[in-house]
Amino acid sequence: MRNKTLSIMFTDIKGFTSRTSSTSRSDMIEMLKTHDDILTPVIIDYGGTLIKTIGDAFLVTFESPTDAVLSGIALQEKLQEFNESLPDDKKIEIRIAINTGEVSLKDGDIYGEAVNIAARVEGLADANQIFFTEATYLSMNKSEVPSAEIGYRLLKGIPEKIKVYKVLQEHNKQKVKLISAKIDEKKDTTKVEQSLPTEPVLKTAGIFRRFIAFAIDIILLFCLAGFLLGNAHKSLKYSMVQLKTVADQAGIKKIKAKNISQYPKEIQENLKKIIAKKIEVDATKKKLIFIFFIFYSTLSLWIWKKTLGKKIMGLKVVTHHGQKIGFRDAISRSFLYYISFLVFGLGFFWAIFSKNHFAWHDKLSDTMVVPIEN
Repeated sequence: MRNKTLSIMFTDIKGFTSRTSSTSRSDMIEMLKTHDDILTPVIIDYGGTLIKTIGDAFLVTFESPTDAVLSGIALQEKLQEFNESLPDDKKIEIRIAINTGEVSLKDGDIYGEAVNIAARVEGLADANQIFFTEATYLSMNKSEVPSAEIGYRLLKGIPEKIKVYKVLQEHNKQKVKLISAKIDEKKDTTKVEQSLPTEPVLKTAGIFRRFIAFAIDIILLFCLAGFLLGNAHKSLKYSMVQLKTVADQAGIKKIKAKNISQYPKEIQENLKKIIAKKIEVDATKKKLIFIFFIFYSTLSLWIWKKTLGKKIMGLKVVTHHGQKIGFRDAISRSFLYYISFLVFGLGFFWAIFSKNHFAWHDKLSDTMVVPIEN
């Protein structure tokens, strides 16, 4: 037995199990033969080694992660061509999963956790999709493969979460075109330039809408803090009324806190108490607003992807790849959002001048604000 780092591909046919119960044996054998005839030449062309077939499934290895993913793209394209004029019940549609890692080779078979991960990732994919792991993504030539991050997934039997990516396919016209060939008419017509985007294009929400949403949330939090500090405010107001009464009796029309030494001793003592109480109330109010903001913002973004202000303005918060944000992303964004506001609002103004209108908290937390319709 020897060990080697390879890219492992699993493929299987959509709905194969249910089709076996509604199709004759001869038709099923014919379908599998057609499936093998289409897939095998493509795999060989890209340097793949067919380890074994398990019914409708292929287990293939590649020396190159890039060739593995490009082979998957070519397989899906070949099958799309084959399926073009066929009814749904005659189509052959497969899902593909790829992982890269160290495997053990023995008697023409392969073993190891890298193989198990590839098999589990295949269970995440749908028909016509190609999923691959971060290990493959980091090793491959990214400029050749249009891809998008799906996020971390907990796979059965695998102790750690695995980050998963998918190939953006040609039929998904709203996000990306799989292969875009542009022929430069002024130059040699044999020169083809490929334009392959690496992630879906999301439209960032307008700055004005985001500002209004922020203002709504801040007003809400100030009102909540004011409500909870209602008794403290009433006590402060009552003390000020008492001070005014004392000042009127002393013939003082207006009291200024800047120079209290000019006033009678009774007024000085009352004024010092009021100033101390006001400082205490203001400090408590700031703490409450901070606590409320982090709690309110984190839970709102984690559960609903939006705060009340963003909901009113038709906005939501997602990752830079358009996925729902997790709890860690939500609390990270909430803290950074608060800091952006505290530093003279510079974190927000940054969005006006930055590419894609990302504020500090957008960039650092790997999140962004988009219209709900995205």
